[in-house]
Amino acid sequence: MSEPLILKLKNKSKIVATSKVRQPIGAKSQAKVTFADSEFCGKIENLVFSNNEITIGKGVKKIAAKTKVYGNLLKTGAYLEIKIAKNTDTNVLANSVAYGSQGNETAVITAEAEIVDVTEGDKIYLLAYNSNTAASIALESFITRYLAVEVLE
Repeated sequence: MSEPLILKLKNKSKIVATSKVRQPIGAKSQAKVTFADSEFCGKIENLVFSNNEITIGKGVKKIAAKTKVYGNLLKTGAYLEIKIAKNTDTNVLANSVAYGSQGNETAVITAEAEIVDVTEGDKIYLLAYNSNTAASIALESFITRYLAVEVLE
């Protein structure tokens, strides 16, 4: 007999890393997005947050990942790309999500990877890339940025 749906939902693990701290990204560079805090529900052995990464625990085979970042693009031609990465910079999104600036603009970037195959020890994290060769950009604190990972299987 299979496990009742109510127990499946109750035992589902989810971790959300958050930050309201401004993070500059230098000209023509890529940086791991930083987080100041995390919240967790479910089985503690399934997901662990450390060093701005979420580590996959034993027995987890599939996850869903979501993110939201608020970027400030300070110069015409600035371009911010956000990637949900797995291990050594493997983008888990079918297409990377990006935003190009027409001037001094801000952007809320959201991205979602609905089903990602994982194994124990995999690391999930965010990367931000600034393509502008002359100007820095920043991940701003106006909206709390987050990376959420939920165990599906």
